[in-house]
Amino acid sequence: MTHKAEQQVGLVITNPPYGERMDPGDVVGLYEQIGDRLKFHWSGFDAWIISSNLEALKRVGLRPHKRHPVFNGSLECKWAGFSMYKGSKADHFKSKPA
Repeated sequence: MTHKAEQQVGLVITNPPYGERMDPGDVVGLYEQIGDRLKFHWSGFDAWIISSNLEALKRVGLRPHKRHPVFNGSLECKWAGFSMYKGSKADHFKSKPA
């Protein structure tokens, strides 16, 4: 996720390493970077992350609006869905029409 979004709205889906089959080094740090990138560069998008590493998933630093338990092969995982917007959650939902 090194690119900025070219569209105003869309969907980002990612399956980052969990630290199970691949060792990317600092898994928690990777998830923190994913969260920062989503928040600051993908405003207007929904993002979904699948992971079996629940501790790393918490470190994304964003509050998921949906969570779905699933299996990826034999690994128990969660799909976590996030809505990206600029500013605070309160400001975002105040500006939406009822």
